[in-house]
Amino acid sequence: MRSVLVQAPDGSMWQVFRRRVAWRPWLPRRVSKMLFLPDAGDNIIGLLALVLSLICVVLVSPVLLWYGAWWLCSLAATPFVASARKNGSKPTPVVARPRSDARREHLGHAPGFAAAENLVLQVAHEIRTSGHPHSLQAAGPG
Repeated sequence: MRSVLVQAPDGSMWQVFRRRVAWRPWLPRRVSKMLFLPDAGDNIIGLLALVLSLICVVLVSPVLLWYGAWWLCSLAATPFVASARKNGSKPTPVVARPRSDARREHLGHAPGFAAAENLVLQVAHEIRTSGHPHSLQAAGPG
């Protein structure tokens, strides 16, 4: 089972799944807002906005390199973490989040893949009936 999409009683859509990568790196919101590159157009204001945006990208590039390295480390560690989760020596994370806000996650853990799949189904049922994943705790990004 990859993921379960559930509609809460208030009409909001939730996604419930077990996390497959070792961890999920987040790009800081300030950085993601700074990466907006405007269209220069044919006026001086557009050109200045483009130049200022490019300067911001150059200043933020070390953070972007760090973010890319963080993702590579996460992907490199994933086979080892998946093996530890499969044999039950490391808990498997189960995540529920509304489709409207991917950063508002609810997180829980299960001992192994089979228990994680059962927890996914239980949380999907909780969201379908009450609109909230009671078995999971609210978590921040990451």
